Amino acid sequence: HFQMKIYNSNKKHQYISFLLGIFWLIIAWMDYEAKDKIDWSFYGKIIIGVLYILITIYEYYYKYIEISNDLIYRNSIPKLEIVVSDLIEVKYFAGDYIFKSKNKRIEIVKKQINTTQLKEFEKKFNVLKTSVEENLS
Repeated sequence: HFQMKIYNSNKKHQYISFLLGIFWLIIAWMDYEAKDKIDWSFYGKIIIGVLYILITIYEYYYKYIEISNDLIYRNSIPKLEIVVSDLIEVKYFAGDYIFKSKNKRIEIVKKQINTTQLKEFEKKFNVLKTSVEENLS
């Protein structure tokens, strides 16, 4: 049973999200200290800060893409998945790997794939592409 988990290579995005979360929490704390009271904007800043930090944690612990014999799954918000047997098109276009079924489409940005796993991903991509082309012929 084949299974591949592809990590996100865009660590810069994760660092920026984390720093933005910390920034919003600091702004909320400074706002509270200056006013010495809590109002609706304080809660909004806290929520924004916590959301940024939660997004960072989510992206750190969950893999960018998971491919198995049966399923292609992209961890994103919202999560996207396509059953391999439902694929009608597999192509590479403008730096994106595109997987299509009748109702769903998953685009995987080449730059976001960890470079150490890119060759393995491309091998699986080419196998899927060949398989889909043969099934549609």
